[in-house]
Amino acid sequence: KAPDTLKSIGAASFANCKNLLKIDLSKTQVTYIGQYAFSYCKNLKEAILPENLTGLDSFAFWHCEKMEKVNLGRITSVRPYCFQYCTNLKNIEIPDSVTYITERSCCSSLEKLIIPSSVTSINFEAFASCEKIQEIRIPSSVTTMSSNVFSQSAKGGKMYVPFTKEEGKPSGWSSDWNKSGATIIYADETT
Repeated sequence: KAPDTLKSIGAASFANCKNLLKIDLSKTQVTYIGQYAFSYCKNLKEAILPENLTGLDSFAFWHCEKMEKVNLGRITSVRPYCFQYCTNLKNIEIPDSVTYITERSCCSSLEKLIIPSSVTSINFEAFASCEKIQEIRIPSSVTTMSSNVFSQSAKGGKMYVPFTKEEGKPSGWSSDWNKSGATIIYADETT
C-alpha cells in the first residue's frame, strides 16, 4: 500500500516488477506518473489511479500484458505508447479532462472507443492496428485529426463520425485520417 503523502512516481520506478498484481493509488496525492513507471509488470491486472492524477507519461504501462482494468484520474492527455502491448485491456474510459490524444496511445485489444467531447485533437496513428475495436464514437469537438489515426483498426466494426457524407470531414482533419476497416456511420445515420 502506498503512503497517503505520495505525490509522484518517477520514471521506471516499478518497471519489471513481475510479482505486482494490483496498484491502488486512490488514497494518495499522486498527480504524476513518469515514463516506464510500471512497464513490463507482466502480471499486473488492475491499476486504480487517484482522481487528482493529471500527468501520465509515455510508456507508463507498456507491456503490462495481463492488465484488464485502469482508471485514468483527471489526466489531460493520453501520451505515446502509454498502453501499448496491454493485450488484455479491452476498454479504457478516457476521462473528460483529456483534450489531446497522442500517437500510438492505446493497445490493440480495445473493443470499444468512446472519445469524450473534451478531446479536440487526435494525433498520428493514435489508434492504429486496434483490429478488435467494434465501436468508435468521435465527437464534434475533435477539430484536428492527423493521418492514419485508425489505420488497420476496427475491421468489421462501426465508426460514428460527427458529420454527414454530404458535409464531408472537418477542414482540420487529414485527408487520410481513417484507413480503418470500419463501416462509417454519419451524423445523419447513413453509412
